[in-house]
Amino acid sequence: MNKMSSSGIPFAIDRGSSEGITKQVVNGFTSAFRSGFYQPGERLPSIKVMAAHLGVSEMAVRNAVRRLAEAGELIARRRTGIRVAESGKQAWQAHVLFVYLSDTYYFTARNRHFAHLMNQANIRLTAQLLGGLDNQEDLSKIRTVLDCQSVDLVVLDGVASGLISEVVQRGIPFVSTGSATVSRLAAASLLDDQHPAFAAMTQYCKECGVHSITVISPTNGHIPIIEEAIAEAGLAFAHVAGIEEEDGDGTERIECQGYQAMQQLLQQDELPDAVYITDDYAARGALTALLAAGVEVPAELQVIIWANKGHCPVFPKPLTRIEVDPQDHAQAYSELVRSVLKTNGVTKQPTVVSPRFIIGETTCTRGRKGS
Repeated sequence: MNKMSSSGIPFAIDRGSSEGITKQVVNGFTSAFRSGFYQPGERLPSIKVMAAHLGVSEMAVRNAVRRLAEAGELIARRRTGIRVAESGKQAWQAHVLFVYLSDTYYFTARNRHFAHLMNQANIRLTAQLLGGLDNQEDLSKIRTVLDCQSVDLVVLDGVASGLISEVVQRGIPFVSTGSATVSRLAAASLLDDQHPAFAAMTQYCKECGVHSITVISPTNGHIPIIEEAIAEAGLAFAHVAGIEEEDGDGTERIECQGYQAMQQLLQQDELPDAVYITDDYAARGALTALLAAGVEVPAELQVIIWANKGHCPVFPKPLTRIEVDPQDHAQAYSELVRSVLKTNGVTKQPTVVSPRFIIGETTCTRGRKGS
């Protein structure tokens, strides 16, 4: 009997939920696969039919199908349609729960490639956003996954309060990122070492005749790694931050704060030799303010930004930048997870990833400055 004509798709979209439509579709079908509502090898309705039944856009369903295919749950082919993966053909080597803290560009690009690499390695990956940066204490969704599914390894992207305790209490091995965690269940850690990139940046600034660097950031706050690198190079340090605002979404707000911070800097009696902008969204706003003011870069002001590869702000000249490659980080995550699973959690040596300092045309050597 056709399930669409009898009981329909076994879930509905909650329009009042803070969870995105695509994510709800992914979770709904995942639950249906686990419950046995759909059998391995069973053909699903077309994207158009599913979208109409759920009352959502075809794009949302198409994105959900793509994610499920990347996770090995579905097989989507033009001629044969969309089918549930055969359990015999998809014998997962392990199940990894990946908990991350944000859905901005870097995290989205990295997580998508990480899921692809895990699928290639025959490792089932369940990715779960931990409430966003403003709500890292809500562990309800994580607990639901751990209660309902067997998990072999948890990858914790950042250390949120209570999350490690939750995993340790359940006796599940884990990999943490951002810092080394002391626990018998801590299989390994992935550390982001930014010191080499900032040391290269400050050394190059000295070669460019820079004596002072002003750091522009979206909000106030201590930035120890940057301050230390600037101090070690013997350069003068100053910090300008945008105004805290509640209007707009997260990335739009950060862009506005970058614009405001640059405007504050341009109102000063004397410009610094160089600015470093700590965020690529803030850089978009700050660079817009620079262009609007007609400041000549790098003759009047040298500019360096933090950027994610593939997401660098548009500017008339190639930007000097400290660049993070989300795909490189995904590769490091994948290699670390496979190593931990292969050695049954005895890989204690941390894996280190580092951004790169890339010289563009918004800085100049001593001989070129002002020429």
